[in-house]
Amino acid sequence: MTCRALIRPECVDSERFAVLNEMRDSNEINDRIASKYYEQMFGETMLPRRFPIGKEAQVRGFSAGDLRRFYERHYHPANMHLFVVGDADPAEILASI
Repeated sequence: MTCRALIRPECVDSERFAVLNEMRDSNEINDRIASKYYEQMFGETMLPRRFPIGKEAQVRGFSAGDLRRFYERHYHPANMHLFVVGDADPAEILASI
């Protein structure tokens, strides 16, 4: 997703319906619990306040061109977080990145 994503208008339009359905289902208890978890774990980031799925008006209104501009502005390695979970030596992990 970080390198040369294909953003085709027909694909954007077909995915819009899926995203809107996901938004509709996001008021369930599991999503509210996840939201509280994100507040605790990632409180210093935008994640708890602006979940990646977006806002309904934006999802309904953006075009493939809008999405392309957003992608080019935000999707690059300097804006990413890498999470490593498990029994690993932090020094080794940092050296391998």
